[in-house]
Amino acid sequence: MIAQNIAHQALLRGLTVRFVNAKAMFTDLGALPTTGQRDSRLRHYISPQLLIIDEFAHFGPDPRQTDALYDVVAARYQNKSTVVVSQRHFDQWPEVFPNATCTRMIMDRFTHYADIVDIVGKSYRWHEAQLRA
Repeated sequence: MIAQNIAHQALLRGLTVRFVNAKAMFTDLGALPTTGQRDSRLRHYISPQLLIIDEFAHFGPDPRQTDALYDVVAARYQNKSTVVVSQRHFDQWPEVFPNATCTRMIMDRFTHYADIVDIVGKSYRWHEAQLRA
């Protein structure tokens, strides 16, 4: 919800925004057979002023998808804003991504100049479900 509100505020200020589910993004980038198609899809994720990747690090992408993610992150690094939403702590990311070196480089770029919001506790959805019960 926080990421959706950030996206909404960015749109109200005239910024370009792309909100994407991580699995859909990885599938999209990993399925491209030619370099030209891959470059076109990379621009799709690199070009917006704000990119929000939801449900990040919930599953393990293959090495080709991880490399594509690195290309997106590296191109956006220090130029454009990226919001990553994950229920996994940074310490768990190497378990999800197969290439430890690439994972460290991605994490390094995500966290440099970052504002990290670490929310601890039961989810709001869980709380509402308990109240209904």
